Amino acid sequence: GRKEAADGRGFHDGYDAGRNEVTLAVSVPGEVLLPGDRSASGSKRVCFEVIPRVDLASFPDGRAEAALDNDLLARPLEVRTPRPGDRFHPLGAPGMKKLKKYFIEQRVPIGERARTYLLVSGGEIAWVVGFRIDERFRVRDTTRSVLKVTMRDE
Repeated sequence: GRKEAADGRGFHDGYDAGRNEVTLAVSVPGEVLLPGDRSASGSKRVCFEVIPRVDLASFPDGRAEAALDNDLLARPLEVRTPRPGDRFHPLGAPGMKKLKKYFIEQRVPIGERARTYLLVSGGEIAWVVGFRIDERFRVRDTTRSVLKVTMRDE
């Protein structure tokens, strides 16, 4: 949102950036089309499918593809834009982190932050689309079924 500096000048935290909040319902199996904008690389299609754990040949890096423990994901799933105060547990990190702090540490430009989408399960971020999955939803040795999520350019 828009905030005021001590001297009255306004500045952006990067989340509104002239875009309305977007929330999209996810069907599994299925796909959603993420609205793009003219200054970015355009629209992206995100596809969702459930596969047996044994069929997961390798673990995706979390950028264009994610593998999540399907049994830990609460339905309905949704894809939405970030909101101020969003938090998640980045894969491999010691604990929860504000999404804004994660973006700063990863040196993600403000304009790109505004174009990011989140896969949300039961109000919790499962995947920061194009960046990293949440540790709480990672595939483990005990995982039986995997939600495989793939993003590609339209």
